[in-house]
Amino acid sequence: MVMLYLYPKLSNLDCGIVRLGGSGLGNLLFTYSKAAILADELGADLIFPTWPSIKIGPWLRKEKDKRFYSGLFRPSKTQVAGFNKLVALTFCEKIKNREEIKSGRKQVYIYDECSMTLSDILDKRDFVNRLIASTLHPKNNSYLTHDFKNEINIHIRLGDFSRNYTDLNNVNCVNTSTPIDWYVDVVKIINKECPGISFNIFSDGKDEELEALIKIPNVRQITFGNSISDILALSRSKIIIASGSTFSLWARYLGNCSCIAHLNQTKENVCTDENGFEYEWGGKETFDIQILNKITEMYSLA
Repeated sequence: MVMLYLYPKLSNLDCGIVRLGGSGLGNLLFTYSKAAILADELGADLIFPTWPSIKIGPWLRKEKDKRFYSGLFRPSKTQVAGFNKLVALTFCEKIKNREEIKSGRKQVYIYDECSMTLSDILDKRDFVNRLIASTLHPKNNSYLTHDFKNEINIHIRLGDFSRNYTDLNNVNCVNTSTPIDWYVDVVKIINKECPGISFNIFSDGKDEELEALIKIPNVRQITFGNSISDILALSRSKIIIASGSTFSLWARYLGNCSCIAHLNQTKENVCTDENGFEYEWGGKETFDIQILNKITEMYSLA
């Protein structure tokens, strides 16, 4: 008989069926993944988290993605969901840390931590990929049919991020968009030095905001329908031209991708591929020759 459950609580206002408010998907994945890792270590049964959320911010900002997060995932065969989830959350003793675990007592460990770092779970990359694959709703698998072999994916975060670009000079800069002109310059350098690559833009920005980039002939805007599909699609290119958001960070982590980012926007190193790179470029005349050589090697353009 199961005596210990572990529940990833994704926001404070969580009634078990729907949440009010809460963070974006990139931030939620920290809690979900680390809760699953802890449940595995403790031998606990993982309770399927409450993904659906009601938010007004995306509506007020007229964002494309309203961030409901309904229909992204479904419980795996080993996760506790539905009526059993309701029973566990209603009748079992709630605890908040390991020290409270008592043998022989039915308990639910409420895990609500959101330490936004992946460096502590680099060795769990395969586990996390299996976790997401096993709970991803099948309707969100369309990205698997796309061939990213000769493409570089670009992530541009606009939405609720600040446009005070002077903040990017600060090493502690967070929640600030990277200028579109910077992305344009990156694409132009790669086109000049390593021709033959196509680029896919994933963004919450409006068409007019992305116009300077979209009008480059080998650049197109693309989406696979929702946030989790787009993170997974982003993760399938060898190189990501990244934003400073956790959305980009998760794509880089899941795919063990190389990346190019603005100064102070890599956030942390998550690529463990000995042939990969994580390169911050501040707008010099061109990239370091070593980076250009690596791009050429990766895309067999020599």
